[in-house]
Amino acid sequence: MGVKKEQTRQEAQVLVIQSHGWVRANIVKLVDRYAAGETLLDLACWAECPPCLLARRLLESIPGLDGRQKSTKVLRNPSILEGLPMDGTTLDQVESLQTLVTRLQVDIIEAAKVDTMYSPQSDIVRHVHGVEYEALLCEKLRNAGIPFFSEDTLRKQGFFKTPDIKLQVPILVCGRVVNWIDSKATFGSRRSHMPQRESQFLKYVNRFGPGAVIYWFGFVDELAEMDPDILLLNRYPPSEQILQLRRLPVLNSAE
Repeated sequence: MGVKKEQTRQEAQVLVIQSHGWVRANIVKLVDRYAAGETLLDLACWAECPPCLLARRLLESIPGLDGRQKSTKVLRNPSILEGLPMDGTTLDQVESLQTLVTRLQVDIIEAAKVDTMYSPQSDIVRHVHGVEYEALLCEKLRNAGIPFFSEDTLRKQGFFKTPDIKLQVPILVCGRVVNWIDSKATFGSRRSHMPQRESQFLKYVNRFGPGAVIYWFGFVDELAEMDPDILLLNRYPPSEQILQLRRLPVLNSAE
């Protein structure tokens, strides 16, 4: 995934967020149109909504499938709909709930093939992509001989909200102290950075001190000067920009 492609994906997400409120407000009308025979893909195109996102809203309108966790399971495995309990309850203007879920099962499969933003497959790709860049960061730290604790290790130690990397000994990067590093396999736009700054980065600073965030696909320049304790990078820094600090020896109090 290139920088331009990642920026385009984020721009598309902005448009989705703007239209999603309308979809939620008009879901009853959309359900009626779907029940009357319109396809999921046609409705998604008309509403300017990603097919899998619209499918989620339709699923949540079916008795027994309300709630994000339940609809997520169906999106990942549409065959679950075959075992949906049929107690005679129907949606407005729907002759048979069974007919509706049978159509949805087929349409969800088709939606997942064309939806590159909100399908279960795209979620998996993004997750794998993120894991790959975290692994790359760990590999570079090991090769540089910089000791660190991984996120998994920190959680085993009882930490709940943690960065991807907590350095065992701080380093200096371009003259700035770095105690932790978070890896983001995305482009750092203001829209994506600000929520993460509040929910993640500032909390890391409060807990561990100054740190760094690597946006592997670049970031908006204006963000770089926002926080003196959060260094933004677009790559793993070259060795000449890193100064490793050493633990001070523990002095014997009897000496």
